[in-house]
Amino acid sequence: MSRSKQVILTLILALLQACSSPGQPPVAQEIAQSDLHAIMTDRISDSIDRMDTLLHDQIRTETELDQDRRRNAAKIAIAAGELQQSVDMILALQPKLPLNKDEAPEFIALASQLKHQAATLQDLAQHNRIDGLRPAVERVKTTCNTCHKLFRGY
Repeated sequence: MSRSKQVILTLILALLQACSSPGQPPVAQEIAQSDLHAIMTDRISDSIDRMDTLLHDQIRTETELDQDRRRNAAKIAIAAGELQQSVDMILALQPKLPLNKDEAPEFIALASQLKHQAATLQDLAQHNRIDGLRPAVERVKTTCNTCHKLFRGY
């Protein structure tokens, strides 16, 4: 049996004796000072270990968060590049789309705007300008939604 378990059992027995027979000396006097220190050291160490585990399980460090942001920014840069390629394909197909002479220039303008916004988003992401990503993504979404409302009916 480990020393700390022996000390704890001794402490429990001493407490039981103190509760059952009046006139016994206090537990702290019965147990050697080094034993009390060992008990408290073990308890404190266990508490700190539990808190440390809980802290690391629930809260990531700023460095870990920054690494995640960089990985996500890299993924956004890739997606923004793919979006630009999609816009190029849409623009190439534009002459075959059923657009009248008034709709075609507006469609081309929105597609060009989307391509420019995607390029800006890609640049922000590649240079890890995290604060600029959310507004840039919102601008891209707004342009997509505007074009869809005008030309796809939803």
